[in-house]
Amino acid sequence: MPPEPQALSGVRVLELGGPLGHYCGRLLADLGADVVKIEPPAGDAVRRRGPFAGDRPDPEGSLPFYYFNANKRSLVLDLESVHGREKFLDLVRSADAVVESFPAGYLPGIGLGYDALRRVRSDLVLTSITGFGQTGPYASFRSNDLIASAMGGLLYMSGDPDAAPVVPPCDEAEELADAHAAYATLVALYNRRATGAGAHLDVSLQETVASLYFTIVRYGMKAEIVRRIGSSVPARWCGIYPTRDGWASVYVGPTPHFRAFMEWAGHPDEISGPEWEDPQYRTAHYQVMDEHFRRLTLARTTEEVARQGQEYHIPVGPVYTTGQFLDHAHTRARGFRMQVEHPTAGRLPFPGATYRFAASPWRLSRPAPLLGQHTEEVLAELAPSPAPRAGETPALPGRPPTPPAPCTLHPEPPTSSPSPSTPSPPPSTLHPPPFSRIRILDFSRVWAGPFGTRYLGDLGAEVIRVESAVFLDQRSAPGTDPQRRYEQTCLFQEVNRSKLSITLNLHDARARDLVRRLVRVVDVVTENFSPRVMKRWDLDYAHLRRQRHDLIMVSQPGFGASGPLRDFVAYGSTLTAFVGISSLWCHPGAPGEVWGHLSHLDFVAAAHAATAVTAALHHRAHTGEGQHVEVAMAEAAAATMGVAYLDYLVNGRVWQPAGNRSPHWPQNLFRCRGHDRWCAIAITSDGEWERFRAALGEPTWTADPRFATNTARLTHQDDLDRRIGEWTSEYTPHQVMWLLQRAGVPAGAVQTGEDLYYDHHLRQRGFITQVDHPETGPATHAGIVPNVMGSSRQVRRRAPLLGEHNEYVFGDLLGLSRTAVEELVEAEVLL
Repeated sequence: MPPEPQALSGVRVLELGGPLGHYCGRLLADLGADVVKIEPPAGDAVRRRGPFAGDRPDPEGSLPFYYFNANKRSLVLDLESVHGREKFLDLVRSADAVVESFPAGYLPGIGLGYDALRRVRSDLVLTSITGFGQTGPYASFRSNDLIASAMGGLLYMSGDPDAAPVVPPCDEAEELADAHAAYATLVALYNRRATGAGAHLDVSLQETVASLYFTIVRYGMKAEIVRRIGSSVPARWCGIYPTRDGWASVYVGPTPHFRAFMEWAGHPDEISGPEWEDPQYRTAHYQVMDEHFRRLTLARTTEEVARQGQEYHIPVGPVYTTGQFLDHAHTRARGFRMQVEHPTAGRLPFPGATYRFAASPWRLSRPAPLLGQHTEEVLAELAPSPAPRAGETPALPGRPPTPPAPCTLHPEPPTSSPSPSTPSPPPSTLHPPPFSRIRILDFSRVWAGPFGTRYLGDLGAEVIRVESAVFLDQRSAPGTDPQRRYEQTCLFQEVNRSKLSITLNLHDARARDLVRRLVRVVDVVTENFSPRVMKRWDLDYAHLRRQRHDLIMVSQPGFGASGPLRDFVAYGSTLTAFVGISSLWCHPGAPGEVWGHLSHLDFVAAAHAATAVTAALHHRAHTGEGQHVEVAMAEAAAATMGVAYLDYLVNGRVWQPAGNRSPHWPQNLFRCRGHDRWCAIAITSDGEWERFRAALGEPTWTADPRFATNTARLTHQDDLDRRIGEWTSEYTPHQVMWLLQRAGVPAGAVQTGEDLYYDHHLRQRGFITQVDHPETGPATHAGIVPNVMGSSRQVRRRAPLLGEHNEYVFGDLLGLSRTAVEELVEAEVLL
C-alpha cells in the first residue's frame, strides 16, 4: 500500500544557508514537503560540528546534521559561480518556497535577491531568517543563539540573581525563530492559493526573543523591568524544590491550587488562617509558603511528590535529565523513540514525532542525506518550467494546476483603530493580512494555546476567543489589588490581542449547543484542556465533526492524550522540567533552586501549534478533508532538544549544564560597567579572533600561543574569559557591542525591558508598536514576529473586552436576534 499523503505533499522548498533555517526546513519536510538542501561544495558547516556518532569526527556522522536534516535531499551547488547561480534559478522555477539564512544583503549581492527570484517565479515565497532582520541599524550585525538571547531580553531574566544570566540549552532561540518561520511560510503559501501572490518573509532572532515574557509591554505600561529570580516565581508560588532523591517542579498558582496544597500538606497551622485565601497576602508571605513546600518535598521521593501532587490536581512533576525523559515509561508508551536507517551509520535510534495528525501523518521517511546524494536526481526532475499566471496555483508534482480557492466572505466585526501616535505605511504599500480568510474558535487558556492563535490572528485570522466571567483567564477581577490588576491586564492584552471575545457558560447545555452551531461557520477549533474535558462536554472532535465534516481541531494536552501521564495537569514550567531543559538551563554545579524554570515551553508549543494549524489547512485545501491534530506540549518541547537526545540514544551520553559556553567556539557573558550589566561575545572563527584582537588594539596577551587557534582557545577558555572580562569591565554593554560589531565580531548587550523599549533598531523596524485600549489607554507591545515585507506591522486589533463580540458572533454569524441574545445573557448562558 502506498503511504498516506502528508499535509505538504507536493510542496517543494529550497533551503539555503545554515545553521539558521535548518530546523524550519526540517519542520516542513516532516510534514511532507520536498525540502532540497542546497549545500556548497565543501558541504554544510554543520556537518563538521559534533557530537558525532561513536565520537568519531566524520562529515557524514554529525549528530546535529543527522537531526536537523532528516527527511531532506542534498544537492551541491556553488552559488559563488555563474553556473551555480543559473542552476539555482532553474530550481526556483519549480519551487514553491525558498528558506535562506545568509547574512542580510548576501543574496541580493550575488544577484539572487527577492526581486530577482520573483522575476523567475512571480508567486515565490522567500523566507529569510537572520539575527536582526533584513533592515535596520543592526541588519549587518553578526549573531548566534547567545547574542540573540541577550539582545532580545531573555537572558536578563534567566538564571541565578547572584550570578551571570544563563542561556537556555540547545539553541532554543534559533529553533523558536525557525518554528515561527515555518508557520509563516505556510501562511504565505496558503494565501497564494487565493491571491496568486508570493511574499518575502523577514524573521529576526532578536524579535522572536523580544516577543517573549511580556518584557516590552510590562515596561511600557508600568516601567517594570523583569529581573532574574532563579527558579521561583513568588506571585505564583512555583519553583524547583529538593526531594529525597532529586528535584521536583511545583506550581501552586490560583487559589484552588493553594487549597489543594493545604489539603495535601495536612493544613499546617502557620498557613491556615483566612488571610491566606488572599493571593496578595500569600505573595507578601512567600517565604512562609516556600518553607512548607520544602518540608513536603524533602520528605518524599521525586516520583512520590509528582504522583501525590497530581492526585490533588496540582501541576507537579519531576525534574529529569535528557536520559531520564527518554527512558521514562510515558515517553516509551507514546512511541517517541524511533529508528531510521542511515547509509553509513546503519540503524540509528531517533527522537520521534512533534505532533500527531489523524489524516496527514508526520513521518520520518528518510535519514539525513550524504553530501550531494541527490544532486543528479534533483537536477534531472526539476527541469525549467514556465512560471504560473497570477492567481493560478502552480503545478506541483503529481497534481494538476487548480484555480485559486474561493474566498470565504465573513461579516466584518467591529474594529479598533490604531493609536494615532503610531504612523502607518502609505496605503499603496500595504497588502491585506495573509490569513484573513480563516476563522478560528479558540477555547485555549493561559499562554501556550492563546499565543498560538494570537500568532495567526496577528497575520489576519479571525480568532474568536471563548471566555467565561465565572472562570477568568489572565483577566483582572473587580476589586483586586491595583498592582495585580495591572499584571493580569498586561499579560492578557499581550496574549490575546488580534482576537474577538465571546462569553459562554459551558456548563449549560444551551451554551454547548451554540458551540455546535458556531462550528459550522469556523475553519479551526483549538483547545488545551486535559484530554477528558472536551469529551465530558461532548465537544471533542468526534462530536464536533458531525457539525462540519471538514473541521480541523487542534488539541494541546500537556503530556498527550495517551500514555501513563495523560491525565497529569501541567504548565509550561512543569514540562520544561520533565523533558530535561531545566536540568541543563543553568551554570555547572548550580543548585536546583536556580535552574531554568520559566514557562519557555508555552512559546515553543504555541509556534508548533500554529505550524500544525496551517499544515492541516493545506491538507484540507488539497483534499477537502478535515482532521484532529494533537500537539502534546511535552513533545513540541522535546523537538527542540533533538541533538541532546540523539547524543544519549546514539552515544549513551547525558548532557550536563554548560552555562553560556559552546563546545564549538569560545563564547560567554562578561560583566560590564554598571550594576548587573553584561555583554555576550562569541568568537566563532580564526578570522573573528584576528578582528577581535584589532578591535582591542592588539594587546600583548592576545598574541599568547594559547589563544592562537580555535582549539587552543577552547582549551584555555578560563584564562581567555578572564582576560576578556578585564577589558569589558571598562565599558558599558552597548559600547562593547558596537566596538566589536563594527569590527565584525558577534557581540550583544544583555538588554533589559527598558533597553528593548528604547531599542532604536526595533523601533526603526516597526517592531515596537502601540495599541490603544479602552481600559488602559495606549499600550506599547512587541510587534508581529514574522515581518511580511510590504505589509504593516501595526497590530490591527487590541485585546477584546470580556464578551465584547457576543452580538457580532451570535447575531451576525449565527443569525440570532438582538432580543434572543439578550435573553441568553439574562439566562446566564452567555456568561
